Amino acid sequence: MNPINPQYLAMLTLCLLVTGCAFESESNPATGSTQSSSSKTRHVLVIGIDGARPDALLQASTPNLDKLIENGLWAPAATTQLSSATSSGPGWMSILTGVSPEKHGVIANGFYLLRNTDYKTFVWHAHHTGDLATRVSVTWAELLDDIIEEDAYDRGAVDSDEGTTEKLATSLLTEQHRLIFIHLDAPDHAGHSSGFSADNPDYLEAFTTIDAQVGRLLDAIAGRPTRGDEEWLVAMTTDHGGDSLGHGSLNKECQTIWVILSGDGIKAGEIPTDGTEVVSHMDVFPSVMEYLNIEIEPQWQLEGSSRLQFSD
Repeated sequence: MNPINPQYLAMLTLCLLVTGCAFESESNPATGSTQSSSSKTRHVLVIGIDGARPDALLQASTPNLDKLIENGLWAPAATTQLSSATSSGPGWMSILTGVSPEKHGVIANGFYLLRNTDYKTFVWHAHHTGDLATRVSVTWAELLDDIIEEDAYDRGAVDSDEGTTEKLATSLLTEQHRLIFIHLDAPDHAGHSSGFSADNPDYLEAFTTIDAQVGRLLDAIAGRPTRGDEEWLVAMTTDHGGDSLGHGSLNKECQTIWVILSGDGIKAGEIPTDGTEVVSHMDVFPSVMEYLNIEIEPQWQLEGSSRLQFSD
């Protein structure tokens, strides 16, 4: 038997002292990470895609979104808020506050003077309740001007989808924000121009464009120097579907949407329910809070439920 090299023995001893034990890990191809039972810093990226019908999402060429779906939880037939028009104002306000228009007061685009500011956004709660650094980058300016509280985040670009994505991808490589929200608009723009339909090539192409932008954000997360010490959840949803050249109606085409919850430690499969309920885009708020370990208070009156299911 060959004698043990003293330098090797010293290195092995130091490794054991630093790590304390060995961790089993599992690769997550969606975000390029490994998950483990060790204590890691949790981060959440919420990606909001405007006017994105689920049937078109399934029809379009979207390899990055397909990976998120394959490796996470998703609901292909979730619902919008159901009490007001399927417009962006009520939709994004309900996603961000976790309550219906009956509570937050925004029943249509532009009706922000009716907003009940007692219902704060998940960005505000992450920043103030959780004391976490937050960032918002959007294409639709009303999200910054009228919906997300000014004291809740570091403001990102209000530009094109491409400009918004590029600036956020750059910041993701080095900045230490714990909750990030980005809004991208291409499907809604294409739907208004030529039709909200899975049979419309221009509408499907908008999903492919968005998918490439999502891929750049995932690559940026994977390339972070601190990635090995982090766990990431990517939560995605949309504010409404569409019908013909518009939306706003209370019909299946406009009210049927989708939710994706994918990332480190998350099970794969369709989001489970007890059979008597449906998944809503208002479920994003409590799911984000749970992943960030922020306790939900009863006075928030959230109408959604956390849909996270963790792998063993």
